[in-house]
Amino acid sequence: KTVLLLTNITNNEQQENLVLEKLHTAEDLLSKLQSTLDLAPILVWHRDSQQKIIYCNEAYANAVQATSERVYEEGIELVSFRTAKTMARKAFNTHELQVLESAAIANGERRHFRLYEIYDSRGGGTLGVAYDITELATINTEIKRLIDAHRTVLDHLSTAVAVYDADAVLQYYNQ
Repeated sequence: KTVLLLTNITNNEQQENLVLEKLHTAEDLLSKLQSTLDLAPILVWHRDSQQKIIYCNEAYANAVQATSERVYEEGIELVSFRTAKTMARKAFNTHELQVLESAAIANGERRHFRLYEIYDSRGGGTLGVAYDITELATINTEIKRLIDAHRTVLDHLSTAVAVYDADAVLQYYNQ
């Protein structure tokens, strides 16, 4: 006695093809997103729930002068290990954006960065972003130096000088 079981697999093949098509579309989108992040002049990284870096873009890897794989394996941080972990842990535990301005060695040079650590509710970790603000820090230093120089000149004048703001509030007077 022989039993022959025939099943129409056309519908299964169509579903499998649809799933494969969605998978290829998602892989293509992921590849384009990776390329975009690698072209961006900002540093981007992602941490897991244990604050371990599990992804970084090319700009981050270049800044710390390592390959992405070394960053993942050795936990190479842009700022001090303790500072980075504290910031990530606080973002993860409070679910609040953490912001820090700090100096760091990037590409072998001392640079100033504004770092953000953001809780990732979908991935269960944090997303980090860093912008190089070295030029801004330099400009702020120059402005402070210029203001101090003007103040010194005004303090040495024999004429009384008073400076008021737009609301007529006294902001400065010389000695």
